[in-house]
Amino acid sequence: MRRFAHARHRFDTSSRSRKMTQVSAGRKQRCGVIGMGMIGAGVAACLVRKGREVSGFDVRPAAVAAVEGVNACVSPAEVASHSDVIVVSVVNAQQAESVIFGENGIASSARPDLVVALMSTIRVPIVRELAQRAADSGFKLIDVAITTGGGSVANGGSALMAGGDTETIESVRGVMEDFAVLFSHMGPLGAGMAAKVARNIMHYGATLGAYEGGLLAEAAGVDIAKLIDVIRKSDPHNIMSTVLLEKRGTQPLQGLPEETMEQFRGWANLLYKDLDAGIDLADSLNVEVPGARLSMERGDLIYGLPPGTTPHGPKLDEDSKVRGLQMMDEVYGKGTVPMPPASMELPPYIDATVRWLFGDVWSRPALSIRDRRMLVIGATAQMSRADLIEIQVTGALKNKELTEEQCNEMVLQLAFYCGWGNGTAVHNGVTAALKKHRESKGA
Repeated sequence: MRRFAHARHRFDTSSRSRKMTQVSAGRKQRCGVIGMGMIGAGVAACLVRKGREVSGFDVRPAAVAAVEGVNACVSPAEVASHSDVIVVSVVNAQQAESVIFGENGIASSARPDLVVALMSTIRVPIVRELAQRAADSGFKLIDVAITTGGGSVANGGSALMAGGDTETIESVRGVMEDFAVLFSHMGPLGAGMAAKVARNIMHYGATLGAYEGGLLAEAAGVDIAKLIDVIRKSDPHNIMSTVLLEKRGTQPLQGLPEETMEQFRGWANLLYKDLDAGIDLADSLNVEVPGARLSMERGDLIYGLPPGTTPHGPKLDEDSKVRGLQMMDEVYGKGTVPMPPASMELPPYIDATVRWLFGDVWSRPALSIRDRRMLVIGATAQMSRADLIEIQVTGALKNKELTEEQCNEMVLQLAFYCGWGNGTAVHNGVTAALKKHRESKGA
């Protein structure tokens, strides 16, 4: 009886799948595209060519008008009222939240059968949060990350990596395959974005390797153009890591039009956003990604820009007090030290520490938080203050700036330079921080 019941269940499931496929094949789902930048415009153009009814929205009406055949809408809500599947391709999580759940957002006119495919590269926990809010609002959200491999989205050369339940993924397969050569279901919700950020870490690691290899070659008197030619002919699949070198070599950009400089700054900003999502995921899974952190630290240089040209690390407020409190949270590890509200009046010494030390000095872009922390630990080692060492090492461990092995090696190094007595204090502070770190991981 169990075998019969199991077989009947499989038959019923198969029947439902065939029925869903037949219904999908009987009509073309109406599509919406929100965010008509390079990706969104390309997606919309492909869908129009495939005979889809496409509605579009962008805060820049001219961007929608530039794609022939797209029905321009005045809000995301209007797009939702005309669509069965909506592709959201905006810059960041804040914009995604706004177009989906903000005033006149998708949620305000969504139907139960609506599926939102979120393509923006954002942190995986935020994807899951937005999907839960969508479910609570009565529609579905999946993550569909896109990778072009340097090709044109408008020509349908993209590959898509999706996360979500199988039924929802399959319900939009026809739409997705209309603008991509591959639509791959990577796993549950968030898996598409996880695959994308993992790929980004590979990409930027290769880019950093190409940049540093180029520096070495140039310093040794090698002609970069000839080296790239050798790489292309001997390893044609290695094109990705030589693109930037081919465009400009390794030297800093000088004397170029502002429009060109803005393009390189835009690429660098994407690097920071993409790697932020990857490093956040790695931290949540206790995976060490020192190469990704180094790629972020050297992002400006990779793209030929002076250090600090583009904002990386935490987004800091213009007000020195708010900025200082934000930076203190970053330095000590988010949530480690309770931060007072910005409206609270602080004693003069504490106020100066927040505004000047953290708001001005720690926030300067020329050195990373890790760089500044190592300098502070070295100076503090001369004071025999195990408590201060513990605070800094706790922050370093929480931010994944140092491993336990590196912390212990640091104690030995400092003992020889600061004296054995001071070294003992450093050892005690590091030991206390490591103990708390292990306990917190166990918890």
